[in-house]
Amino acid sequence: MTAAKTTPEDIDAELAELDAAAAAAKAERDRVAARAAAIRCAGDAARQAATVAELRRRYATVPKAAREARDAAHDALMAIASAPKLDVDKLRTAFILRQERDAECATGIALLLDEADPLPPSGPLGAVRRRPPASQPRYDTETWSAFLDNTIQQSALRAAARKRSARATELEQIGDTAEQQTREQAARSADGHLAVDQPETMLERFNRIADKRVTPEVVAADMEANPDGTDEKAHRAVLRRRVLEELMADERDQDVDDS
Repeated sequence: MTAAKTTPEDIDAELAELDAAAAAAKAERDRVAARAAAIRCAGDAARQAATVAELRRRYATVPKAAREARDAAHDALMAIASAPKLDVDKLRTAFILRQERDAECATGIALLLDEADPLPPSGPLGAVRRRPPASQPRYDTETWSAFLDNTIQQSALRAAARKRSARATELEQIGDTAEQQTREQAARSADGHLAVDQPETMLERFNRIADKRVTPEVVAADMEANPDGTDEKAHRAVLRRRVLEELMADERDQDVDDS
């Protein structure tokens, strides 16, 4: 059996050995901890770089795709809204799709990229710089009821415009017919005792009198007195026809007197 170390020298030596072992263990621990920290730092840097690269890619592609999808849905919606016959069910389905595509434009990628990869400060005061959102909602405040009301109103206005255009075309055709009737009436009046060019002279007489009577002021007054929704051209055609009817009535009276 070995005798216990009881002398001060023995105890000091044993303590020195324990201190040396503790120092070696601490050094090993510090070395392992430093290696682990380096690994973690490298991993964090790699993850950060990968995150920034992905956010940059998304910032360059996702907003553009979202805008294009939203614009395509909007064009399809407006095509249905402007159709001659309004289909409310199709209009509502297209409206919902447009709103969904519009909401997808709120990607928030610019904010995420600013946090992960801030831009250098600007100016002498170091003002914070932000990336533009690249895409954002455009129709998020528009409601279905408001859109439907506006669509119905616009549809009614287009229908009224088509009717006015058809009426103007009809009146223009009436004017052309009236001119032809003037020529024919002049030809009948000139039969046997007027010069060959008398029909043209009759037409010139009609144009001269009509131009003198149907002035812009007269047309404006007629539009105010008879607001039927037709345009200035249509009112002018009606007034010129009245002049023609008066001239033709005078010609008929003259024929009666001559007989």
